[in-house]
Amino acid sequence: MIKLKKLSSEVQFHLLRHFYEVPKAYIIKLSKLMNLSPEILYQQLEVPGSKFNREFAAHPLALLSRIKQADSTQWETKYEDEDKTDCIIVFSKDKWPNGIGSNRLIHIDDVKSDELSNIVLKQREHFLIKTLIRKEFPESNQLVLIIDKQYNVVSAFPGQWLPPLSKDVANDYIFLTTSQN
Repeated sequence: MIKLKKLSSEVQFHLLRHFYEVPKAYIIKLSKLMNLSPEILYQQLEVPGSKFNREFAAHPLALLSRIKQADSTQWETKYEDEDKTDCIIVFSKDKWPNGIGSNRLIHIDDVKSDELSNIVLKQREHFLIKTLIRKEFPESNQLVLIIDKQYNVVSAFPGQWLPPLSKDVANDYIFLTTSQN
């Protein structure tokens, strides 16, 4: 098992985008730690992308605990460069029959023809991404974990692994969302 370090407040802020909701007490604590308004933290929850089920992890610190508990046989390295390593961790369907979270990323070839006209472009970081409103999302038992060379968590999310966000990824994949905020 890899000995992961604590989550920095900046990484916790980033990870909020991969949660449907988090306890108010967590938001208040993190907002004070980062000297940010709670509203800014709540906005992170609205970022399109894959989301963890609350039963799996209620907030980023609980997520780190789950990752640390994962058996090393569940880990697989998918990508590595001089700065970071991308791993996937597969959690048991017996233990998590409803999945650990929703996979909100699909290849454009998997979009139904009648949905293509509903794709909306939205700014995310330095890229325009394609988003599509859906009411249901495929569940996943796979967690993607990105760590730096000092074993600090950079990001984590449920669902499929992709290469780092680039123009090609932004062109080929659709981020599923519940609304076009």
